[in-house]
Amino acid sequence: MKKFLISLIALVAVSSTLFASSYSEAKARAYASSIYLNTKGFNLKGSRGQYLSQGGYKTYNSYLYSGNKYAILGAGSNSVKDLDVQIYDSNWNLIISDNDISNVSVVTFYPPRTGRYYIRTKMYSGRGYFFQMIGWR
Repeated sequence: MKKFLISLIALVAVSSTLFASSYSEAKARAYASSIYLNTKGFNLKGSRGQYLSQGGYKTYNSYLYSGNKYAILGAGSNSVKDLDVQIYDSNWNLIISDNDISNVSVVTFYPPRTGRYYIRTKMYSGRGYFFQMIGWR
Protein backbone atom coordinates (compact mmCIF):
# COMPACT_ATOMS: atom_id res chain seq x y z
CA MET A 1 0.00 0.00 0.00
CA LYS A 2 2.80 2.40 0.87
CA LYS A 3 4.53 1.79 -2.50
CA PHE A 4 1.22 2.40 -4.28
CA LEU A 5 0.69 5.66 -2.37
CA ILE A 6 4.22 6.87 -3.16
CA SER A 7 3.70 5.97 -6.83
CA LEU A 8 0.37 7.80 -6.85
CA ILE A 9 1.89 10.92 -5.28
CA ALA A 10 4.71 10.85 -7.84
CA LEU A 11 2.20 10.47 -10.68
CA VAL A 12 0.13 13.40 -9.41
CA ALA A 13 3.28 15.54 -9.06
CA VAL A 14 4.42 14.72 -12.61
CA SER A 15 0.91 15.25 -14.02
CA SER A 16 0.51 18.63 -12.34
CA THR A 17 3.93 19.67 -13.65
CA LEU A 18 2.93 18.65 -17.18
CA PHE A 19 -0.37 20.53 -16.93
CA ALA A 20 1.37 23.62 -15.54
CA SER A 21 3.88 23.41 -18.39
CA SER A 22 1.10 23.02 -20.95
CA TYR A 23 -0.74 26.01 -19.47
CA SER A 24 2.43 28.13 -19.45
CA GLU A 25 3.22 27.18 -23.06
CA ALA A 26 -0.26 28.12 -24.24
CA LYS A 27 -0.20 31.37 -22.28
CA ALA A 28 3.23 32.32 -23.66
CA ARG A 29 2.12 31.53 -27.22
CA ALA A 30 -1.05 33.60 -26.69
CA TYR A 31 0.99 36.50 -25.33
CA ALA A 32 3.31 36.42 -28.35
CA SER A 33 0.28 36.27 -30.63
CA SER A 34 -1.30 39.26 -28.88
CA ILE A 35 1.86 41.27 -29.53
CA TYR A 36 1.67 40.29 -33.19
CA LEU A 37 -2.01 41.34 -33.39
CA ASN A 38 -1.10 44.63 -31.76
CA THR A 39 1.62 45.32 -34.36
CA LYS A 40 -1.05 44.80 -37.04
CA GLY A 41 -3.22 47.51 -35.46
CA PHE A 42 -5.69 45.26 -33.62
CA ASN A 43 -7.02 46.14 -30.18
CA LEU A 44 -7.57 43.15 -27.92
CA LYS A 45 -11.14 42.59 -26.80
CA GLY A 46 -10.32 39.70 -24.50
CA SER A 47 -8.43 36.49 -23.84
CA ARG A 48 -9.80 33.24 -22.42
CA GLY A 49 -8.14 29.90 -21.79
CA GLN A 50 -9.16 26.34 -21.13
CA TYR A 51 -8.00 22.71 -21.31
CA LEU A 52 -9.43 20.57 -24.13
CA SER A 53 -9.06 16.91 -25.02
CA GLN A 54 -9.01 15.66 -28.61
CA GLY A 55 -12.42 16.17 -30.21
CA GLY A 56 -13.47 18.67 -27.54
CA TYR A 57 -14.52 22.23 -28.19
CA LYS A 58 -15.42 25.41 -26.36
CA THR A 59 -17.91 27.93 -27.72
CA TYR A 60 -18.07 31.53 -26.57
CA ASN A 61 -20.48 34.17 -27.76
CA SER A 62 -19.48 37.71 -28.47
CA TYR A 63 -21.19 40.84 -29.72
CA LEU A 64 -19.40 42.03 -32.86
CA TYR A 65 -19.92 45.20 -34.89
CA SER A 66 -20.19 45.49 -38.66
CA GLY A 67 -17.58 47.82 -40.11
CA ASN A 68 -14.87 46.48 -37.78
CA LYS A 69 -12.32 43.92 -38.84
CA TYR A 70 -11.89 41.09 -36.35
CA ALA A 71 -9.03 38.65 -35.86
CA ILE A 72 -9.97 35.61 -33.77
CA LEU A 73 -6.92 33.70 -32.65
CA GLY A 74 -6.52 30.41 -30.80
CA ALA A 75 -3.09 29.46 -29.44
CA GLY A 76 -2.39 26.06 -27.91
CA SER A 77 0.41 24.39 -25.99
CA ASN A 78 2.98 22.08 -27.62
CA SER A 79 0.74 19.04 -26.99
CA VAL A 80 -1.96 20.65 -29.16
CA LYS A 81 -1.51 19.36 -32.72
CA ASP A 82 -4.50 20.86 -34.57
CA LEU A 83 -6.61 23.67 -33.12
CA ASP A 84 -9.30 25.27 -35.29
CA VAL A 85 -11.45 28.37 -34.88
CA GLN A 86 -14.94 28.59 -36.37
CA ILE A 87 -17.23 31.64 -36.44
CA TYR A 88 -21.03 31.24 -36.56
CA ASP A 89 -23.71 33.90 -36.84
CA SER A 90 -26.64 34.12 -34.40
CA ASN A 91 -28.51 31.43 -36.38
CA TRP A 92 -25.54 29.03 -36.21
CA ASN A 93 -24.61 29.46 -39.88
CA LEU A 94 -20.88 28.96 -40.36
CA ILE A 95 -19.33 32.28 -41.47
CA ILE A 96 -15.63 31.39 -41.61
CA SER A 97 -13.25 28.76 -40.23
CA ASP A 98 -9.57 27.97 -40.05
CA ASN A 99 -8.59 24.55 -41.33
CA ASP A 100 -4.80 24.67 -41.05
CA ILE A 101 -3.10 21.88 -39.14
CA SER A 102 -1.37 23.85 -36.40
CA ASN A 103 -1.53 24.65 -32.70
CA VAL A 104 -2.17 28.29 -33.63
CA SER A 105 -5.36 29.15 -35.47
CA VAL A 106 -6.48 32.54 -36.77
CA VAL A 107 -9.39 33.84 -38.81
CA THR A 108 -10.00 37.41 -39.88
CA PHE A 109 -13.32 38.73 -41.08
CA TYR A 110 -15.73 41.65 -41.24
CA PRO A 111 -19.10 40.78 -39.67
CA PRO A 112 -21.84 41.30 -42.25
CA ARG A 113 -24.04 42.85 -39.54
CA THR A 114 -23.80 43.93 -35.93
CA GLY A 115 -24.94 41.27 -33.48
CA ARG A 116 -24.18 38.12 -31.55
CA TYR A 117 -21.68 35.66 -33.01
CA TYR A 118 -20.52 32.29 -31.71
CA ILE A 119 -16.81 31.59 -31.65
CA ARG A 120 -15.96 27.91 -31.41
CA THR A 121 -12.46 26.61 -30.77
CA LYS A 122 -12.12 22.90 -31.51
CA MET A 123 -9.30 20.49 -30.66
CA TYR A 124 -9.07 18.32 -33.77
CA SER A 125 -5.84 16.63 -32.72
CA GLY A 126 -3.86 16.53 -29.50
CA ARG A 127 -4.86 17.81 -26.09
CA GLY A 128 -3.83 20.62 -23.81
CA TYR A 129 -4.48 24.21 -22.92
CA PHE A 130 -5.41 26.87 -25.41
CA PHE A 131 -6.09 30.57 -25.20
CA GLN A 132 -8.47 32.42 -27.46
CA MET A 133 -8.17 36.12 -28.25
CA ILE A 134 -10.38 38.54 -30.10
CA GLY A 135 -8.76 41.50 -31.79
CA TRP A 136 -10.60 44.30 -33.59
CA ARG A 137 -9.83 47.43 -35.53
